[in-house]
Amino acid sequence: MSKIFLIGFIGVGKTTVGRVLADSLNYTFYDTDDEQHWDRLGFSQDELFFNDREKFHEVESDILKFILRDKKNSVISTGGSIVLREENINLMKSDGIIVYMKSNVKTLNDRINNSEDYKKVAIRNRFSLEDMKIFMDDREPKYKIANLEVDTNDKSIEEVCFNIELYVRLYNNNIDIKVLKENNVFLVGSSILRLFMNIPLDTDLDFYIEMEENYKRVDEYFNNNFHFNYDWTMEDGNFKSYKCNSNEVQLMNLLQSVDKFIDNSDFRITKSYFSFKDEK
Repeated sequence: MSKIFLIGFIGVGKTTVGRVLADSLNYTFYDTDDEQHWDRLGFSQDELFFNDREKFHEVESDILKFILRDKKNSVISTGGSIVLREENINLMKSDGIIVYMKSNVKTLNDRINNSEDYKKVAIRNRFSLEDMKIFMDDREPKYKIANLEVDTNDKSIEEVCFNIELYVRLYNNNIDIKVLKENNVFLVGSSILRLFMNIPLDTDLDFYIEMEENYKRVDEYFNNNFHFNYDWTMEDGNFKSYKCNSNEVQLMNLLQSVDKFIDNSDFRITKSYFSFKDEK
């Protein structure tokens, strides 16, 4: 798919992440909140936001439609209210991958309190932390239409971009990320080296699973959904390879922790593995 749509609450970092992600992927970057789009249609974004919310949503939809005229590969940062209109959801679903950037209420509140953006200032002045939590609980089901969810808590911009790039890569190869998260799978080896060196991933993805029961569940999933290549009999664990569209996935379980496995490997970088499990 040629377009990546970033959705989520105001203050989660969609614009900042979107710019860096687009640059990393060599995609065009768009932001539905960019003033030039509103000026082109003859509207003041902040004036509509405060005085005519229905018109604000209408113009927001028109801007999304205008952006989608460009058929180039692109990353599109959207306003927090983009999901309130069904037509917007349908447009995004039909034209790309929707990524929900998640954050907890405390992190969002801290980011909003440190911003001078007019919408964030308005929220800061009108809503307490408890009000924000109620608002987020009410709005979050709207964001669940996303194809992918990426946690942004306590992560740098670069780390969030790595998450999105990897998740999109797996999604495009029909690999269910929920299976990897539920079984605490780790990405290791040359895959993680390339990922954190900010160069394209190679075709092999090395997945390490610490617990044998988790390994069996992940193996069953891949065996049921993808082409089995081969296995490798080892005294101290398990190894299997599957062909998943353009990727070859290696499943490993050596009956030891991922940290011990990394210590025994012949590579050393600051972060030696990537965990699919969301931070709590």
